[in-house]
Amino acid sequence: MGTRLARYWGGIFLELTPVVTAATIWILIRTTVRWKNALWQDRFLLGVGVPVVVFFGIVALLRHGRAYWSIPGATSLILATSAFALRKGGWLKNLHLITLALLGVTAAAIPVAMFALPGDRRAAHRLLASEIRRQSPAFLIGHDYHYASLMAYYARPLPVADFTAVGKPAKMFQHWWHGEAFRGKDALVLYQKEDYPADVESVRRHFESLGEPFLVGTTDPLGRTKENVLILARSYVPR
Repeated sequence: MGTRLARYWGGIFLELTPVVTAATIWILIRTTVRWKNALWQDRFLLGVGVPVVVFFGIVALLRHGRAYWSIPGATSLILATSAFALRKGGWLKNLHLITLALLGVTAAAIPVAMFALPGDRRAAHRLLASEIRRQSPAFLIGHDYHYASLMAYYARPLPVADFTAVGKPAKMFQHWWHGEAFRGKDALVLYQKEDYPADVESVRRHFESLGEPFLVGTTDPLGRTKENVLILARSYVPR
């Protein structure tokens, strides 16, 4: 849980930058204390931005929360702090203009920089899918629905489901998964390392036997090694 929270709030900090983050905290305190006298624009933008960012922070307590989910909220906060900086003028306005310029340059540079990265850092999901296909499972079960969806694309035409297949339905797969079509077939079960062995007993109840878990490492665009756990599960029994 600590890793998920750190990843989410670290992503928010990068999205907003230290300048916007500090300005947001100040404006939030100032507007809350003077709520009736505060500008309606500040109340509106903070009322939109803060709940969105905090809501997905709460989501990150329970599952993987991704900072980009809160971009609409972050955008509202950037607008609120920009308006505040323009009203104040002086060094605060200049600092904010520099920050926004850096955000714009960074956003424009990211797609260009991606093409300059080594192949293994640009194709982490594709390499993981290649290893999954090399194991020749009849289908794949991903613990996280986001990862399951990615593998459904990169490992196609391999059938993929999330933990709906083992009695833990999520919103993405529960309405189309038909377990009888896979009765008696072998699967690979995919975890991100930090999530293993969550819900592994549910997996065990739906298969005759489970093999020993093994690690497959990939490298993300920032050069960080990400380890995934794969388990060969034999003879699927839908329940």
